[in-house]
Amino acid sequence: MRFCPVCMCRGFHSIWFQLSALAACPLHGCPLQDRCVNCGAVPGLYRVTKRLFSNPYICADCGVPFSGTRCNLREQTEFFRQSEAVDAVFAPLQHWLFYAAPQLLFLDVPNRKRRHTCFSTIKARTLAGAIRLITPYPRMYALTDGQAVTLRSWDIRLARPRRCEVPIKRELLSWGAVRMAYLATIRLLTRLVSERAPATGAPGYLEFDGQDMAALSGWRTERLALIMLRRSFEEPYFLSWNAPLQGIVLRDYAFAPAMIGNSRLRVACRAFVVAAFRGIYDLSTQYIADGYLRRPDFICSPDDLAVLAGCVSDGIQHGVIVLPADILVDSFFPRSGNATSIATISRINETLSMIGAD
Repeated sequence: MRFCPVCMCRGFHSIWFQLSALAACPLHGCPLQDRCVNCGAVPGLYRVTKRLFSNPYICADCGVPFSGTRCNLREQTEFFRQSEAVDAVFAPLQHWLFYAAPQLLFLDVPNRKRRHTCFSTIKARTLAGAIRLITPYPRMYALTDGQAVTLRSWDIRLARPRRCEVPIKRELLSWGAVRMAYLATIRLLTRLVSERAPATGAPGYLEFDGQDMAALSGWRTERLALIMLRRSFEEPYFLSWNAPLQGIVLRDYAFAPAMIGNSRLRVACRAFVVAAFRGIYDLSTQYIADGYLRRPDFICSPDDLAVLAGCVSDGIQHGVIVLPADILVDSFFPRSGNATSIATISRINETLSMIGAD
């Protein structure tokens, strides 16, 4: 829960305070808080319970108001007399949401399932960056810093559009076009990683001890990310960043999120792998800063890191991938104007809205 301390001590809370892009209360200019002002505890899920009704606005850890000040009835009454002025302050955000919701439908449909805790940090940043890029927030508000992202899209006519609505399991296994796209992408990633000279004595093989912990002293982020990437897609997996590619077997359904309209194109598979690598790269940065990696953290789902969406309309697959803006992306995808990607997104949104209407 995010709140304005001044509003909270007057018994007021706005749903807009939960918008991560909003940095300060537009009524009082106070930085929004997500911890108790008195003890620093996280309020957590503020559900409607008997205990909260009998003791509202109170921190469960220290027992004092988490806004720092008890609610004053006189100030509360005066504040709620100004309800029209309060509504006017938040009106631009309501207008923004009315406009943004249909523009962002392509982000909602493929990202409704949250299966891993890393979603809240890695994928959420990418999603937030896409929102800022496609539907910028009203400028009169104080906003938090956002991650710069770039869009890559494709519109490819399918040679043989598939008519069955349920994907066939054998179509998702690790061979054919999917395997070729994966191998080509991993080879290029390995070459890019090898071009960066490691520190003297840097390890190239990840070792876990008896307590399933791996020390990361001397490791470079991109090498660890490449190992973790291959761990996510391959079965069995290797613990060396430059392990051979001969004889690898991809995990069943590893590329299921890259299947759009029951068709799986190489460009979608390549985009999915690159997006997963960028997400894992950010995770690896944190692990190396911590100095160790636990074996449970070694397992991550690419679907919880990549933001990929698309549809098939009139025999054409429309797809878009959202990626952090950096040099790595340009190594895999040629630069294209955002206007082209926005047009593709519009076609995806239109198709998804028609499906929803049906």
